[in-house]
Amino acid sequence: MRIYKKIGLTLFGLLGGLMLGPLSMAAQPFPAQSIRLIVPFPPGGNIDETARIVAPALTATLHQSIVVVNMPGASGLLGASYVARSKPDGYTLLLGSTGSVGSSPALNPAATFSPIDDLTGIGGIQSVPIILTVRDDSPINNLHDLVAASKSRHVTIGSSGFGSPAHLTIEYLIKNASLNATFVPYQGSGPAITDLLGGQVSAMADQVNSSLPFLKSKKIKAIVQFGEQRSRILPDVPTLAEEGVEGFTGLSWTGIFGPAHLPAEVTQTLASALQTALSDKTVIKRFQDTGVDMMHISRPAFEQLVASDFKKAQSFGKSENLTERP
Repeated sequence: MRIYKKIGLTLFGLLGGLMLGPLSMAAQPFPAQSIRLIVPFPPGGNIDETARIVAPALTATLHQSIVVVNMPGASGLLGASYVARSKPDGYTLLLGSTGSVGSSPALNPAATFSPIDDLTGIGGIQSVPIILTVRDDSPINNLHDLVAASKSRHVTIGSSGFGSPAHLTIEYLIKNASLNATFVPYQGSGPAITDLLGGQVSAMADQVNSSLPFLKSKKIKAIVQFGEQRSRILPDVPTLAEEGVEGFTGLSWTGIFGPAHLPAEVTQTLASALQTALSDKTVIKRFQDTGVDMMHISRPAFEQLVASDFKKAQSFGKSENLTERP
């Protein structure tokens, strides 16, 4: 009888442990394991660099590893849609940008997610203006020179991809600056810069930080910038408004997103951790060195910015009959 009693107690203890195991795991505060940060572009470039600057500071703040995972494809839509479909537990996040969660899903009919309905904005990280550049030895020194040149010869302007913020900037210029030019899409900034230096395209629209090494080496020069004010990196280059074309700002921003329906406490933990990470002196210095501006914006304001840019891209795309090419 005592043997059966001992067996019964042992089984009861095992069952109790199995039942309490999941409960104790569920009760662990977030995060209880490493977090994947999906970068929807290849290694290198502004988006990937941003993730790798922020990840160590987030790791230190959250006391869990932030693992950067590159998932390129479809102008950023592949990685963004993957996160949108992920379990809303906070362990799969997106390093999103104006392109991957703004203009690309707005212009691509095949996009399977909406940044408004299917993602949760955690917070903004940095922003950088788009600039228009030409070869340093070009006789074109400003926007007016480029417009004049386009009246007498064929002008081509390259950028890193259809539907990118730089692409929309080019289309806006063509429409509103009396510019007779053809847009030439590239798979990335690297190939576009190569063709600009080789004379295959007349000009290129890109982010300041991507162009900075070539500006410093005087291989290219900036003729106009599309921020609301002049960048501290290019204090002598006029803005589009200063050149007489108003009503448009060309900025590329980055931020962190999770799937829709993240629990409020998880969202708040991630948002607070991001703000702490962005106040780290090393992070601040590295962003300053790359020529970008850190975003000081609340989480609700960031979500409003994302929705606004998405809707603007949709509206402009429809008015200009712009849709993603297969």
